[in-house]
Amino acid sequence: MQQPPSRASSDVIFSREVALEQCSLDGDHLPGHPDVLLSHDAVDRFVDDEMGTRELDALAPYLWLVTKKASTNVDALHRQGIKQRRITVTEDPKLHLVWTVDRVFIKPIPTCLLSYNFWDRYLSPRTDPVKAQTIYQAPHLPRQVALGFLRSYALLIRHKSDLRIAKAEGLVPDDISWNAWARFIVHFRYIADEEVSTRHHYGQMRLSRLNVATRAKGLLELSPRWGYEATYWSTLPYIIDAAAPVFFLFAGLSLVMSAMQVMLAASDTPRRTSDAYGAVFWNFSIIVVVSSLVAMLLFLLVPAVYILNQHVWGYRHRHGTNATRPTKRGERSV
Repeated sequence: MQQPPSRASSDVIFSREVALEQCSLDGDHLPGHPDVLLSHDAVDRFVDDEMGTRELDALAPYLWLVTKKASTNVDALHRQGIKQRRITVTEDPKLHLVWTVDRVFIKPIPTCLLSYNFWDRYLSPRTDPVKAQTIYQAPHLPRQVALGFLRSYALLIRHKSDLRIAKAEGLVPDDISWNAWARFIVHFRYIADEEVSTRHHYGQMRLSRLNVATRAKGLLELSPRWGYEATYWSTLPYIIDAAAPVFFLFAGLSLVMSAMQVMLAASDTPRRTSDAYGAVFWNFSIIVVVSSLVAMLLFLLVPAVYILNQHVWGYRHRHGTNATRPTKRGERSV
């Protein structure tokens, strides 16, 4: 098994030689972000705005409803394509690693996180934790947020093909080579959960389940909310999705009622009609009624049992094992 790399002699977990950006911090503003002053307070707020997930961290007691507690539960970028999820770039950190049926939201890496100087000055354990906690409540400290964010990229980009996809989608700078990336990101791959923010104790999450967890939290805390993030931005797609099960049930009930009418008609068949025909119609109608009812029951019961089983499993394993070992090739993730 590959062992985690030894840490640099300083408080930065990677050495200056493997840094991917040579970020100069001699000016008054953060390079690439002229609206961010080079002060600890401003940079702390920048990290929280760009990568903080306060809303998702607050959902932590309910996340067993959403997914298993496994920080390695992140599909690499090429696996996202295999699962027919297209990458959608987002600048909203709460949507990072959230997915729907055909999309996965990923936030690009702020280039300052690739700089040794930036980590050494602003994300070092030497920063005053008391001062930081006047703005942030643990585990929202900027260093923990940044470590968790880059650890997620260690799982997203594991192969050369993943890096090519990341460049094409604008997730990482174009001038990064595979060898340079591999030497840099390996320092974040084996970080323990205790060193990252609560959100990154979990991997990728399904948006529909996050909406359910948000509603459950709102009801229990008497502050109802519609959901974590809107899934429909126009009325027509919502109507189409909502109407499908209604139409299925309507068609099933119509079939049952039609079969019952045939049964009644068969029982009133005149004697001049063959009794054999009446028996066939009667028996066939019974088969149709029973089959339709069974199909509708399975339509409702199978998803309910599946969801219940997932919730029971999630509740039993809500504390998780949280190994920092990356998922091996071929292992399944949810």
